[in-house]
Amino acid sequence: MMTTINQTPDPDRLEDLQDDSLQTGIADIQNFDPEQVEGEELTPEEEAALEQAESGPEGEEDDGTSGDADMDQTPEESFPEETDIEQAPEDSAPGGSGIEQQQEGDSDKQLKKRPYLAPCLQRLRAEINRRWPNRDKRSDRSIAAAAGGDHRPNSRACVNALDIDKDGVRVMDIVNAAKLHPSTNTIIHNGTMWARFRGFRPLRLPFRDAYRESVHISILSTPQAEQSKRGWGIRRPKK
Repeated sequence: MMTTINQTPDPDRLEDLQDDSLQTGIADIQNFDPEQVEGEELTPEEEAALEQAESGPEGEEDDGTSGDADMDQTPEESFPEETDIEQAPEDSAPGGSGIEQQQEGDSDKQLKKRPYLAPCLQRLRAEINRRWPNRDKRSDRSIAAAAGGDHRPNSRACVNALDIDKDGVRVMDIVNAAKLHPSTNTIIHNGTMWARFRGFRPLRLPFRDAYRESVHISILSTPQAEQSKRGWGIRRPKK
C-alpha cells in the first residue's frame, strides 16, 4: 500500500511529541560534547565481551523485500502505511509582519514550527519495528523539547536523536548497523559510546548508567544526514 507523506506531523501519532520525561542517565549527558568527554577505552577483550553478551530475539525473517535497494526508493515505495515518513513541516506560526519575524531569535522561530523526527531516523525505527514487531517500546524517545542535545528540535525543527528500548531487540545488531550508516554521529548504550570522530571505537563513559534501558542513536546535524533515504540494514539474515 502506498504511504502518505505528512507535511505536518500528527501529535496523536507521535506520542513522544509531548513527552519530555527522560530516563535515568540522560539528564547527565544531554548537553555534553562527545568530542570533549573523557572516558576509558575498552580493551579488545571487553569489546568482544559486548558482542558475546548479546541477548534477545533474532527477530522476523527477512522476506527479501526489505533490502537496501528498496530503502533507497521513495518513502511511498519503501514503507507500510503505519510508518509514514514526516517531512519538514511548514511554519505554523500565526501571521505577523515580516519585520517582526526577522527580529525574533532563532530559538523563537524554531518553537513556531512543529518538531519532527528526522526522516533518516524514522526509517531506522521502521526497520527495527519490522524486524522486532513485538519489542518493548516503553523506553523509546525521540522528541523532547525541554531536553538538551539532539532530542531538542534544531533550527529546522528537526530532531536528530532516537532512543530505542533495549528489551525485545538485539542491541548490538542495532549498534553495528548504525556504525555503518553515513548519517550516524554517536551511539550510546549502558554507559558505552561509539562516536564518528573516534572511528566508532567504544569508549566507557564516566556516567555508567547513561542509556541503561535503551540505545541512543544521534545523527549529524545536516539536511543531507536528516533526509537520507539510505537503509540501515536492520534485518535478520536468511537461514
